[in-house]
Amino acid sequence: MVLKPSLKCTSNCPTCSLRLDLFKDKQSEKVLSLTKWREVISQAKYLGCKNLHISGGEPLLYNKLIDLIDIGTSNGLKVNLNTNGSLINDKNASQMKHARLTSATVSIYSQKSIIHDQYRGDYGLYDRAINSIDILVKNKITVYLQTILTNYNIDDFEKIIELAYYHKANYMVVSYLEGDVEKKWLPTVNQIVNFKDYLIPIIYNIIDSKFERSSGFIAKQKLSRVFKGNAKAAEDFSNGEYFKAGKPYC
Repeated sequence: MVLKPSLKCTSNCPTCSLRLDLFKDKQSEKVLSLTKWREVISQAKYLGCKNLHISGGEPLLYNKLIDLIDIGTSNGLKVNLNTNGSLINDKNASQMKHARLTSATVSIYSQKSIIHDQYRGDYGLYDRAINSIDILVKNKITVYLQTILTNYNIDDFEKIIELAYYHKANYMVVSYLEGDVEKKWLPTVNQIVNFKDYLIPIIYNIIDSKFERSSGFIAKQKLSRVFKGNAKAAEDFSNGEYFKAGKPYC
């Protein structure tokens, strides 16, 4: 189950505008009380929910976040925090650990700070996101480094994997780009073909040299399904069309 306790954010990502339009009518509504959230989470548990994802907006702008995490974990749920990392510090990371936060997903959109910050719509967010990963790791909270494949990072995507390894992220999540209506950030057909034919073998070598055999095998399996398909599929991907055949390509 995904909770969005606040739709406010510290970033201004261009591809988020479509999603924000969908929630426009909801932004003016009253924020739910902790009592109401407790009811919602209790009902979700009763219905069989096992995992709780707290997202947004930027969830750290919600001033009862630690309490919300605690409600989730006290109900026996695995709780993941989806954050851009801009507001994580030693104090609140320690509080999240005490509330038994299961994991945190931090988004990094390039190993180059200028590109990440350009996508986020503000400068300095890359440094804060990287710092947040280090703080979470220090507090022994499982970290997922999440990225989105764009025309600005796909050509040296292996650098992001090395970045995740260097900062000791436990897992990496790779997503396709959504909401780029103006097609300013979508990878081109040539970039997608280059990724499949040239970059994936390089990434396989990185995985083989840095990861245990079992986890490396799983990582390569999943990577092989990214942009899977023929030339027509690559053209669809470059237009932001991912599931035209009725099933995911990856």
